[in-house]
Amino acid sequence: MTGTDALTSLCNSLNRFGDNVQDALAGDTSLRSPVRITTAVRHANQETELTKMERISFVNALTRNVHLADVYLQYIKDSSEDRLDWIHTCI
Repeated sequence: MTGTDALTSLCNSLNRFGDNVQDALAGDTSLRSPVRITTAVRHANQETELTKMERISFVNALTRNVHLADVYLQYIKDSSEDRLDWIHTCI
């Protein structure tokens, strides 16, 4: 991946994150922090590409930081190929 591709991917992720924040501020109760974290943890436990210890570390990171959960949920929604690289930076 080139630097330009990485920057474009990051910009796209930030735009989607902004959209999620806007939705959350609009009052949609399905987007409240506990629901988002629980959903992210459920998906994280299904990451078969991670070792058991990596999954545990990642789940711990998600439960401590709702922003990580938001970004992770966006990666899942977009089926981003950068997801695993990003997860490894979080653990």
